[in-house]
Amino acid sequence: MRYSSSLSTALSRPLRRPATNEELVARVRLVLETPPGHMPWLPELGCALDRLAGEPMTEAAVERASELVTSAIGRWVPEVQVVRCDVRLRMDHVVPGGSRDQNLPIAEASLLPFSAQGTLDIELELRGPDGPLVLDLNLPT
Repeated sequence: MRYSSSLSTALSRPLRRPATNEELVARVRLVLETPPGHMPWLPELGCALDRLAGEPMTEAAVERASELVTSAIGRWVPEVQVVRCDVRLRMDHVVPGGSRDQNLPIAEASLLPFSAQGTLDIELELRGPDGPLVLDLNLPT
């Protein structure tokens, strides 16, 4: 069977209603919490914050995280404009001398006092078609 409408025309026409603010927030959250490569059907989807893992969290790295967030939202959720993106690093240091998890091998447990885990606190002020949106995310590094 042959259809007269071209595929490019069909893709350019909106097929459904505009997204609500709640749906836009869910999409932003999905993009920021997904590292690229984790969606097999769309491997480029996501925000490459995982590239910062293992790097010293300097002011330049925090600025890079902000750029990655803004870029990912602009690419994957174009209906939303980023008004403000504040990224802060919160360090959750491992306290030496704490009790060891009995399921953790001794070699790995001996490295714990030298490690630290951080969290990126991301505060976004966005503007969607229905007005302003505010989103707070806490992403482990």
